[in-house]
Amino acid sequence: MRLILRGFRQKQDLLIVLFLFVLSLIVYLSNGRRIESSDAVPASILPFLIVRQKTIYFDGFVEESRLFYHGKDPYSFFLHSLRGHSVSAFPIVLPVVLTPLYFFYNLSLEVRGIPFTFHDIRYLQSHLFFLKLSSSLITAFSGILLYVCLLRIWRNKRVALLTTGIYLFGSNAWVINSQELWQHGLENLLFYSLIFLSLRYFIEDPSHRLLPYTLMGGLLALFILNRPGIFALSFPFFFTSLLLLSRGYVRSFVGFLMGFLLSGFPFFVYNHYFFGNFLLGSYAFTLDSIATPKLTALAGMFFSPSKGFFIYSPVFLFSIIGIYLSFRSRKSLGRYFFLSFLPMSILYILIVATLKHWTGSMSYGPRYFNDILPLLSVYLSFFVHRLLFQKFPYRRFVAILFSLTVVFSVFVQFLGAFHFSYQWDKYFDQPGVSQEDLVWDWKNSQILFMFRNHD
Repeated sequence: MRLILRGFRQKQDLLIVLFLFVLSLIVYLSNGRRIESSDAVPASILPFLIVRQKTIYFDGFVEESRLFYHGKDPYSFFLHSLRGHSVSAFPIVLPVVLTPLYFFYNLSLEVRGIPFTFHDIRYLQSHLFFLKLSSSLITAFSGILLYVCLLRIWRNKRVALLTTGIYLFGSNAWVINSQELWQHGLENLLFYSLIFLSLRYFIEDPSHRLLPYTLMGGLLALFILNRPGIFALSFPFFFTSLLLLSRGYVRSFVGFLMGFLLSGFPFFVYNHYFFGNFLLGSYAFTLDSIATPKLTALAGMFFSPSKGFFIYSPVFLFSIIGIYLSFRSRKSLGRYFFLSFLPMSILYILIVATLKHWTGSMSYGPRYFNDILPLLSVYLSFFVHRLLFQKFPYRRFVAILFSLTVVFSVFVQFLGAFHFSYQWDKYFDQPGVSQEDLVWDWKNSQILFMFRNHD
């Protein structure tokens, strides 16, 4: 925490951060509902199993899990039966990281005499609220870290504040990250943490201090193991650590490696024991679904009316301009560092385009783009800085266009947060309706469906 607080150069920065944090929580919780997903069930239950039953197995909680998810078979959605135990079908980094928070929450339940069972309505209600609160807290803290990172890059509050506000309220960080315990929320938080530490201790002021580099190594291991599919995005961090070694910071490099190994070790062991690999975990079971990237998937990820990233958050079209500006910028901190992520991001998008469920399955909008939102937000800041402080032709027109995309992006997220339902997704189950037909149907897009059917 002291490392983060050093990112604030004035008390006004701290007040802005507190304002952003409180505002984010108010907005995220204001819809009074949770946008549930079967993918997040293990993350919502496992911390309680660790705290109350001292186990990572769902063996005695399978039927409770079925009750929690409307009677559906847990093994078809979020559990695997392996080596005589029922285990999560998803990485367990998120629930393990959340366990300390759930420890204090569990104490409050014990004080009130509420048993750990979904058959008790008091527990069910408190459980649903707390997992929604946990998601919102993770996303709000992500926004704080983005603001701090942008302050270090630009030394300007207006650029940092505007870009952070767009990330918090004009992207799927609102409807996906803050509303359910998806892995994306923690992934964004870890990504911003790694960016901050890289700016501070790799780019600005490399040193022989052990703590920051050990911390960075530990966070990088969690970053990879939380969502192994974005492993390519870790390469720039590894490369930067090698630069430490080449510059003679051997102690710092060793600290980085030790942090990585110590943080990742229990998860490496868990993955190898249950899934036969160290990194991918249960995702290794899905490798046979990977094929050649499909052009329809690539186009759909960006521009389809129901899963296109630039349809749901058109403001991030200006990130493309930001990428171009970052090539030309000589004043911004770490521009080469951020540009090194560009080919890795393209590789990640191509990998997603190979998946059968490139749409992100049953979710609001382009869920998989949430993994690269931190990078797109930083690239966007290059455009925001240019718009606010530099003159160029048609600047007024561009400012109006930018403002309109901000308003529309926020509106789309508002619509999803308050009116999202899975009724649109159920069209997938209709005979003769393919995924491609549905996501490219402009007359019955997901956004229009939510708008027409809101209460």
